Amino acid sequence: MTKVWMGLLLWSLAASPLRAEPKLLPQYENMFASIEHLSVDFAQTSYKKLRNRSVLRTGNAHFSKPSMFRWNFISESGAVEEYYFNGDKLTHFSEKDKIVNHYNTNAGLAKELNEVVNLVLD
Repeated sequence: MTKVWMGLLLWSLAASPLRAEPKLLPQYENMFASIEHLSVDFAQTSYKKLRNRSVLRTGNAHFSKPSMFRWNFISESGAVEEYYFNGDKLTHFSEKDKIVNHYNTNAGLAKELNEVVNLVLD
């Protein structure tokens, strides 16, 4: 997905339907409802209170309807950390620790992870 489309998507998510032109709203609803996949690059800063410092991670995320996503994080040190969700199982990979963990999702967690995909794509 191009940066122009991504910008339009972010604008649409931030825009209130009440402020949108009534004749344009169905057009955008139809356009965004047809999106099946989305990829974004991001930079995330987290504050670690215990260490009194901020941590910067960059990466990319991929979302696919109906319920799949993949998050790739790269820390300041260059270590890779990835999360995958296929609709049934959440997988975490840590390059630094050389481990892969698979988590069976209970109904509540699976519902929340599916809602993440729907929130981004809908």
